[in-house]
Order: sequence, then C-alpha cells, then structure tokens
Amino acid sequence: MSGVSIVSLDTNSTFFKSLTHFADLDPIEVIQRTFPDGESYLKVNAPKVHEKVWIHLDFSDPNRKILPLIFLSKKLRTMGAKFVGLLSPYLPYMRQDNEFHQGEVQSAHYMAELVCMHFHGLLTVDPHLHRIDNLDELYYIDHQTLSAGECIAHWIDENVHEPYLIGPDEESIQWVQRVAKRLNIDYQILIKERFGDRDVQVSQPKIAIPEGKTPVILDDIVSSGMTMIEAIKQVKPRSQISPVCVSTHGIYAEDAKRRMMAAGAARVVCTNTLETEVADIDITSILHGAVCQWDYSKWLD
Repeated sequence: MSGVSIVSLDTNSTFFKSLTHFADLDPIEVIQRTFPDGESYLKVNAPKVHEKVWIHLDFSDPNRKILPLIFLSKKLRTMGAKFVGLLSPYLPYMRQDNEFHQGEVQSAHYMAELVCMHFHGLLTVDPHLHRIDNLDELYYIDHQTLSAGECIAHWIDENVHEPYLIGPDEESIQWVQRVAKRLNIDYQILIKERFGDRDVQVSQPKIAIPEGKTPVILDDIVSSGMTMIEAIKQVKPRSQISPVCVSTHGIYAEDAKRRMMAAGAARVVCTNTLETEVADIDITSILHGAVCQWDYSKWLD
C-alpha cells in the first residue's frame, strides 16, 4: 500500500494519534471552528491529498458532526481524492432499525443512505446490530465490519485474574462467546427486560459464579449504563470479587461510568473506538490492517 491520506474531525483523539504512528499513513490536519451563528468552518490544511483518503471520526454526538463530515468528504474530492472512505470505529444510529410504532423514523436506514451517498467505503467495529443480521442490509457501498474481540480478550488475559464472563442480556451473547472462545473460559448470559430507554430489569435466578473467579460483565456498548448497572446488582451479591465491566464502545452518557462504579464495579474499561478516560483497550492495529488490505483498484483505474 502506498499513498493513503488519513484525516480526522477529531485530531486530538487518542485513536487518531495512534493511527498517525503508522508510517504508511499520511496524516492531514483539518482546521475547524464554529461561526457565531453556529455554522461550521473547515479547512484542509494541506495543498493536496492522496487519491486514497480515509476520514476518521469519533462518532459520538453524531448530530453535531454529520454536516462537517459531509462537507469534508466533498472537499477532499475536489482536492484529488478518488476514494474517500469513512473510518468510523463506532457506528451510530443503529438502534432505530424498524418502525415499532406508526410514524417512527427508521433512522438506521436513513443514516446508511446518507453515508452511502458521500463515501466509497466504510470501516467499523462491532456495530450494534439488533434485528438486522449484518450491514449488507443497510449499506450498499463497500464495507467491512471488524471485531474487537481479540483485543478485548488480550486485555482481559493480561489484566484480570481468573476471569469468568457474563453477558448482561441475550443480545450480548455474540460478543461474549467470541471472547470466551479466545480465552477458553466459561460464560453465563443474563436475561434483560426493557421497559424504556432508561428502565431495564436484568435477572437470572440460577446465576452461579465459581469461587475465586473474577466476574467480567461484557457488552458491545454502554450508553446510559442501565443494563450494566442492573447486571452489577445481580452479580455482586453472588461473588466475593467485584465485577469488571468491559465494553467495545463506551459512550457513558449521563455520568454512566460514575454510576457503574457506585453500583459496585471494580473497574470500568472499554476500547478506544470513542474518546473516554477509560479507553484502555487499543484497537488501532486492526483498523490499520484493514486500511492496508482494502481493495482500492476499482476507484483508481
């Protein structure tokens, strides 16, 4: 691979800084500010870019970032980019994938249409899939879904004594199984019932954590933290060791990390798909590998 520019709307993020350490990626600075009326100002601080460009975005707070992202994609084309890819380790707007009540907007579909209109490719990590089996049902551009499982398994192996994996709900089983297989350890899945965005109940009357094992509650995403908190409440009375809470994507809205610790978590940790103080699991190497192996040929002929 040669001649790949990497730009970011989050140049101060630890993820982007880690990416720039790879010698085969050419980092390009983007200057941005907000005018007094709230409009965005953007400047690509380089005279030119390579024909292959990836835009990295920490896609937390997506409503604020989507317009600058589209503007930047358009600008890069005028500067000579023939391929513009979106490197979004965390992919937002995956929750509302259906019209559950009449008149609801299926934002997962509309967000996908918007991205496909402005990008040639998409790289993401462990998207929050529910009723949709894979991204093929949403994204018609070239795309690749990567798994953080190996990186998470390595972190657990290095940092947790005698781990025992616990999934907080049925949806978490795909991530828990993946990590458990890599570590060759047992796991257990709890049952969750959701009554609202912030109202969940987690239960499993037969939960039994082996003596001496450290419970590790593992999920793909922590937003409000309510699912994790309810899982902590189930696990803590049944173990002499306080649980470690691990996730791929750590949004930690509404002071979720503090509330999880207050509920009894020994530690809260996530990967660096999003910028947060507990993003101790580095996954930049798998994204870099995917950028290197991407097939750009049809865009450069």
